[in-house]
Amino acid sequence: MINMKHFSKCMTRGFLLCGMSAMVLGSMPVSAWADGPDYTMSVIDTTKTGSLTLYKLTGNSGVTTPGTGLEGEAVPAGETAIPGVTFSFIKVGELAQLTEANVALNHLTSIPDDLKTLGQNIGVTLTTTTAGTQQVVTTDNFRAFIEAIKAVPATDDSASGEVLLNEWIAANGTEMTPTDDTGKTTVADLPLGLYLVAESDWQEAQPGEAAIVSPVSPFTVMLPMTNVTDIDGYAPGMLWQYDVTAYPKNNTVNLKKEIILNGNDGDGTELALTTDRNIGDEVTMLLTADVPKMADGRSTRLFALDDEMDEGLAFVEVETVTLGTGTWQATANTALTEADYEVTSADAQHFSVTLTEDGLDKVNALDAPAKLYVRYTTVLTKAAGIGPAMTANTASLRFGADRMKDVTVPGNTAEVATYEIDLTKTAALTDADLTQAVFELYRGDDLVSCVQDEAGRYHVADREDWEEGSSLTSNFMPDADGHLYIRGLDAATYTLTEINAPVGHSLLKAPVVIDMTAPDEVNGSLDSALVGFEGENGEAVADTTALADGIVPLTVENAVAIDLPHTGGRGLVMYGTAAGGVLLLALVLMKKRRHV
Repeated sequence: MINMKHFSKCMTRGFLLCGMSAMVLGSMPVSAWADGPDYTMSVIDTTKTGSLTLYKLTGNSGVTTPGTGLEGEAVPAGETAIPGVTFSFIKVGELAQLTEANVALNHLTSIPDDLKTLGQNIGVTLTTTTAGTQQVVTTDNFRAFIEAIKAVPATDDSASGEVLLNEWIAANGTEMTPTDDTGKTTVADLPLGLYLVAESDWQEAQPGEAAIVSPVSPFTVMLPMTNVTDIDGYAPGMLWQYDVTAYPKNNTVNLKKEIILNGNDGDGTELALTTDRNIGDEVTMLLTADVPKMADGRSTRLFALDDEMDEGLAFVEVETVTLGTGTWQATANTALTEADYEVTSADAQHFSVTLTEDGLDKVNALDAPAKLYVRYTTVLTKAAGIGPAMTANTASLRFGADRMKDVTVPGNTAEVATYEIDLTKTAALTDADLTQAVFELYRGDDLVSCVQDEAGRYHVADREDWEEGSSLTSNFMPDADGHLYIRGLDAATYTLTEINAPVGHSLLKAPVVIDMTAPDEVNGSLDSALVGFEGENGEAVADTTALADGIVPLTVENAVAIDLPHTGGRGLVMYGTAAGGVLLLALVLMKKRRHV
């Protein structure tokens, strides 16, 4: 004869240990118990309420060890808290006990009809278990139902089952307080029963910050749950825990853009977020994207980097794409081939690198988090902004994994500055034609070639100017007011030589040396500029407003030439007349002497 009371008690503990506890703890790490939870032995105290505490963590390590439901879990190395995440919860079942024909069985009641309908609409039916003459829903039935819903893939007409389930919980459930800086949120005084929990909202990532790309899969929580580890000396399966703590995880990624400062001279090791360049110079960029190891076994199905540049930069080519856990230069990294990614470019300011199926296979085969590195070349164009109006380059990552919506992760912005010389030409004579002055500009030993725009300003020739055969010139002439603008220069030492002066004026006695200095962290301004004749100490430019705008102002004045007499002019006539008079007087005197 079966002792039904004893049998029911054993079934209650054992069944929930194997079923309900596993349902809630699939994403929790193993723990060492800290502060003791509220618990009772053997029998559920229906006068009690339960509590649910969640600690939100990153999940890029791929660790998915089942947890205990206790607070104080050991967090895997490398995982960090995620603040600002909102969870929603909804009660989806009451725990009931059935006794019939010598069968004692725990089962669930009060399962929402619209949840069943959600499953039926995507081809998933909630199964039942025979108990005597009745059909009941056990926790095993319910768990299988939820997992089957989550496994339904997206179609052209419908989101995936997991997304639909997540949306149903968020729409019908109750929101918890967003997680704090430790990733924690708690709700107390919950009626006992079975709950579904979903991640319903999170803070939007700021450019350059790690962003959530894979929200935690909806999970179930039973309040109370049977203990799965020793508590106060009680072995697993002996207690009912009314306070349950879970550690759901997110996969996060970060996208970083940097400039390889010495990238044009080799592989380069020095990276920065800003730099300065001449118009026409190449700028080598590096994109570094996190490749997470999906914590819940999902496969990455979309991984694409999109780069968007201001008009002042133009895309040239992708040089290398590598995948690995070391730095971007590490020899152990895997160099992806053209079969692994596709490069598309809609115009000179946009391009994308998208992993193909072969590339995604390599990502999904990784057994640890990694990074994807894309090294590519751009060139500074004549549309580049001067000074603080730096030319910007921003990228984003499009990421998608099984059973989730695609997300876009914003990257940071890398910027390139260029500067300008504003020369004012003056002359001693007020009627001087200042346009007759001609200058050459050297950067070191290199003669700077420019193109003059419709407004009369000069810019350093860019790649398009060279390719189109624009009217390049290295002779720069001021306008009628004496203004000469040369834009598109990096911070360096320049030599300005006057090769033609206005009529009636002398050339400069020596070239003018202009030494520009930018701050270590380039921001478009100039720290200083020294201007002086070659061979002499330069004088610091005092116009700090202009320097802050990335502009070096200077004035070049020509002196009047020495006023020498002109051939055939007044001076020679005077000398000729005097000489003629002396000669005539001599002839007269000679004639008189002959007649004497």
